[in-house]
Amino acid sequence: MGQKSLIYAFVSRGTVILAEYTEFSGNFNSIAFQCLQKLPATNNKFTYNCDAHTFNYLVDNGYTYCVVADESIGRQLPMAFLERVKDEFVSKYGGGKAATAPANSLNKEFGPKLREHMQYCVDHPEEISKLAKVKAQVSEVKGVMMENIEKAEPSYNKRRFTRTHITECCHVITRKQITGTVLIENEVVDDVRRKENAV
Repeated sequence: MGQKSLIYAFVSRGTVILAEYTEFSGNFNSIAFQCLQKLPATNNKFTYNCDAHTFNYLVDNGYTYCVVADESIGRQLPMAFLERVKDEFVSKYGGGKAATAPANSLNKEFGPKLREHMQYCVDHPEEISKLAKVKAQVSEVKGVMMENIEKAEPSYNKRRFTRTHITECCHVITRKQITGTVLIENEVVDDVRRKENAV
């Protein structure tokens, strides 16, 4: 990989590290493990700073995804890396052998995947940044739409307007933003109402 921006990564079940990868030497793996032991078990994202490095964690459904990064690259790239790793790990092992796998037993299979994702994120920072911004915008739109449901006119059937509709609509927004189409709020509401009337 050469460039020392994403330095070390692992995936764990609780505090059992299942797979890890690094090309560099240092004590960052022991610091990352110490931080892991102190993390709350709730689904969330955490970042700790130590010696000009960030220790970034994504906790999701009992699994923790970690990457140690050079502090100079900020948080966006490491968090985008963790999302990519989580998505692949869940699609590959969700409900499978990761639930009972012993420590380091997935190194051979998943260690190279950690390396691939590190390399991709380091080589394509602009693309990663754009996708992260789109995801943030989608989350913001979801929040606005939930607020708008509360303010919706009384004749509108709020009970049938579920989170699923909002999620589907936000996927449409994401696709349109990635392809460069501008979607204003009224079009979003119209799209959702059309789906609602079709049910």
